[in-house]
Amino acid sequence: MLDKYRPGEKIKLYDSFTAKYELQQDIKESLLQNFKQNGLGTPDLIEGDFFETVPDKLASQYAFVHIDCGVGGNSILHQKIIIHLLNHVYPRLSKGAIMLFMDYHDHEKTLRGQPINIGVKAACDQFFKDKAEKVITLYGNHYSHGYILKT
Repeated sequence: MLDKYRPGEKIKLYDSFTAKYELQQDIKESLLQNFKQNGLGTPDLIEGDFFETVPDKLASQYAFVHIDCGVGGNSILHQKIIIHLLNHVYPRLSKGAIMLFMDYHDHEKTLRGQPINIGVKAACDQFFKDKAEKVITLYGNHYSHGYILKT
């Protein structure tokens, strides 16, 4: 959509690129290959630890943010990362912006699935407890997700 409606602008993608998944593939190379195979422009990669790249390398405003920074089994660390991102990214969301959360699992609202990264819900519930926005659960097959619409 960005290529079609805002040519010349790039997606900003923040990642440490240190995680290895089941296939032990190079995540950064796989990501770039996916963009290329789909005829998309190369994203603006901001590589490094979130605590080092955020907030210094953030844009001034965002219309869409997808937070997916699963770090595996350490839910406390994951929660701290999400809180850090929310503290710095949320104020930069334009009115009507969407913020999507990977692995937001609410067992009361999810049809089925597993709480794979419990730090996501814990961080979101803590952060949004005094905000106008509340996280809305999205069905995501084996794992659920969530989003907010900035008011």
